[in-house]
Amino acid sequence: NPAKEMIATAHAHGVPVLIDGAQSVPHMKVDVQDLDADFFAFSGHKIYGPTGVGVLYGKEEWLDKLPRY
Repeated sequence: NPAKEMIATAHAHGVPVLIDGAQSVPHMKVDVQDLDADFFAFSGHKIYGPTGVGVLYGKEEWLDKLPRY
């Protein structure tokens, strides 16, 4: 899986990265800090959670830049 290399390439060009982890989370351990993705998202039902819930991980530096509501 070339995700780490793709993320490094994007970061080298100043591009933030969001990974859709819906297919990986139920099948493997995911270390978002090791991946170095800026955002990582997946739906809860993929890991047998209730319908309608999900996860959005974001690095603090990016979350601080988002407008509050």
